[in-house]
Amino acid sequence: MTNDSVKKRLQKLLFYMFVGVLLCLGMMSAADSYMRKQRKNVQDIYKYFSDYVTERNTLDKQMNAYQMMPSDELYDSCREEADSLVATAGKIYTAISAPQLLDLKVLTEALNDKMEQLLSTSDQTEENGFKEVKELLNLLNDLEKSHYHTVNQEICQKLERLDRQQQTLELMTGFFVLLILISMGIAVWDIYKNISGPLEVLTEQVKNAVFDETVEKEFPLSKSKNELTVLSEAFAEMIRRNRQYLEQLQERYDVEQKLYEEKLSRESLEKRLTLTKLEVLRSQMNPHFTFNTLNIIANMAYEERADKTAEMLLKASDYFRYSLSSLGKSVTLREEFCNIRDYLEIQKERFEERLRVEITMEEACAEGRVCSSILQPFVENAIVHGIDPLIDGGTICIKARRERGEIVVEIRDDGVGMDEEQLLSVRRAAEEYENFDSGSCIGIINPYYRMNLFFQKQVKLIVNSRKGEGTQILLSFPYREEVG
Repeated sequence: MTNDSVKKRLQKLLFYMFVGVLLCLGMMSAADSYMRKQRKNVQDIYKYFSDYVTERNTLDKQMNAYQMMPSDELYDSCREEADSLVATAGKIYTAISAPQLLDLKVLTEALNDKMEQLLSTSDQTEENGFKEVKELLNLLNDLEKSHYHTVNQEICQKLERLDRQQQTLELMTGFFVLLILISMGIAVWDIYKNISGPLEVLTEQVKNAVFDETVEKEFPLSKSKNELTVLSEAFAEMIRRNRQYLEQLQERYDVEQKLYEEKLSRESLEKRLTLTKLEVLRSQMNPHFTFNTLNIIANMAYEERADKTAEMLLKASDYFRYSLSSLGKSVTLREEFCNIRDYLEIQKERFEERLRVEITMEEACAEGRVCSSILQPFVENAIVHGIDPLIDGGTICIKARRERGEIVVEIRDDGVGMDEEQLLSVRRAAEEYENFDSGSCIGIINPYYRMNLFFQKQVKLIVNSRKGEGTQILLSFPYREEVG
């Protein structure tokens, strides 16, 4: 199939249609020329006779009306009708050229002269003149009936023959027209295929583009290159380029968004690092003075024989020395558990029988490395918020076990517990620990955040609690014996 454009195809179709119509008209004209001429002659004679009879009857009526009520309008009408009657009689005589029709022509002219003479006189109501006109009209009527009945019959027979010939010609014409229509239909269908195919593809592409679907560059209904196929291909290419551009914009936006988030995170880390450094500097102010002061007080308590007070001061001195000396360093889980025992001994002196403690640790996880002072915030949180509000106090259980290369530390109390809203708040804070507020759940989130920094976000925190039954903290992290 040639790659003609739609415009060229339409031009060819119109040209072929024009040629076909000309051929059809030529054949029709050649076949119908003689018959049309004969039919026209017969029809003209028939028409002249019919017009003559009609005009004579009309003139008779108008003359009767004018005789009864003369008026300028009826006068003009009678004159015009008389002139028309004379002209028609002349046409009949000219068309047939028969001697027997001469008396019709002469009698009609006599009638016209008589009417002109009658209508132009001053006495327009003269009875004799009207009688003569009426007699002439009656003579014309009789002449039509006596001489031209045979002529009219012959005209009718000729018209019937011409009608049959006309029907035959119409059938032949219809056949040729049908051939032309079939040819035109084939040509139109060919153009339609080359228009509708790409148009359907283009419509589908537009619909797919609106609903963000795939635009396929295929034209199954047309293999030609016309305006619509070119338009479809251009539209598909435009959609693909627009999508590529949108994808590039999306990628650029994602990168910029990621860079922005990293910038915010970096600024947040720098801010926290600054605060941490300030806290470290503040906590390290004169540590030796603090230890020496506690030792002096402990020696004074021994001299005064206050053995229990001296023992508590020494434990407090050991606790603070551990907290300050290991600040920013990793320690073994064994060292962390020893420190938490000292902390709980100090707390038991405060709570006495209201605080009960259970501490167990599997030897397999004793040498695992953790952040220093990582358990104390969890334990303090359990004492302050779980045990202290109860009159009878409660029990704190601290356990450490090793499971599949990880250390699991459990801190559980049977204190007041938390309701659903409080528990959801704590869990939400744990999920968003990187953006936590320093005043919100700091006893849980702060050590969890430090552990994630130490273990590179490989720490899991599970918080379970029920109102009136207590709280359970499960902290799991990788087992490591080397720092890193």
